[in-house]
Amino acid sequence: MSKFGLIGTNIQQSLSPELFKVAYDNKHKYDLIDESDFSVAWRKFTENYKAVNITAPFKQTALQQFAKSPLSRHYDIEQSCIQAQASNLIIKNEAFSSIHNTDVSGVIMSIAESLFPGINLEFHELFPMPHKQILQFCSKQLNSIYTQKPQALIIGCGGAGKAAAIAAYAMGYDVAILNRTQKTAEAFCQYHKDKKFIPIPFSNFKQAFKECELIIYTLPVSIPELDSLDIEDFSQYSISDKQQGKIILEAQYVNPAFRPQHLIKLISAGANYINGTNWLLNQACVGFQLMTGDKANRRKMLELLSKT
Repeated sequence: MSKFGLIGTNIQQSLSPELFKVAYDNKHKYDLIDESDFSVAWRKFTENYKAVNITAPFKQTALQQFAKSPLSRHYDIEQSCIQAQASNLIIKNEAFSSIHNTDVSGVIMSIAESLFPGINLEFHELFPMPHKQILQFCSKQLNSIYTQKPQALIIGCGGAGKAAAIAAYAMGYDVAILNRTQKTAEAFCQYHKDKKFIPIPFSNFKQAFKECELIIYTLPVSIPELDSLDIEDFSQYSISDKQQGKIILEAQYVNPAFRPQHLIKLISAGANYINGTNWLLNQACVGFQLMTGDKANRRKMLELLSKT
């Protein structure tokens, strides 16, 4: 039996093992590789596992480690890893290894579900690799939804934030990145100068939040700036046919940054909040299929998450 797992630190609350279990009816084994030292986790992976997911804080470290390891002698790297400068999935095979970033697909699918409810399950049942068709569909439809080219604000520039920026750009959004360490955002924007990403100083948080149609929050904690937001900061009126408000997607699901006091304002403004379990589900569906070669049971995964 092939073994799979998740590398991270302090990940005992992760839902990934249970998702994997219901996705394949216990057909495969999936472990938590909970280590504070990435080199220890990497050794466990190379010695015992066919494939691993990687979560914070190791997504960028994983890409660097892979590049200097024997696995990189014969390998296939997904373009999104290079673009996001991070990986959350490595697969080890006899002939060659592969490295992926399914966070990008997870973000695209989460946004798609907000714009076109039901699209993920429908495409999951229609296509062998549905995330690719979802991106094609949404990138074609985006201009028909918005009266002008929409803007995405990415809050945080770690592994998840960089993946979110790549995903939003691929869908057709202009992208601004706001990070506590301004130089990190500036360096990433310079790396992607052809995409014209814009680094935003944290002092402009409130204004940038108000102006953008899509907000992707990737920080692991709630920040005081969220408390400064008013109902009008959550409002959005640039969508043509329908009165759908701005979309707010959060990466964190164990301890969400958007608290009840934020959600009250958000709902009052007509905004659409997508919690972190959606991101988790969507990237997991893509990642699990890449790991095993078998399509995951999305319906059972949805049932599990609806109970948590």
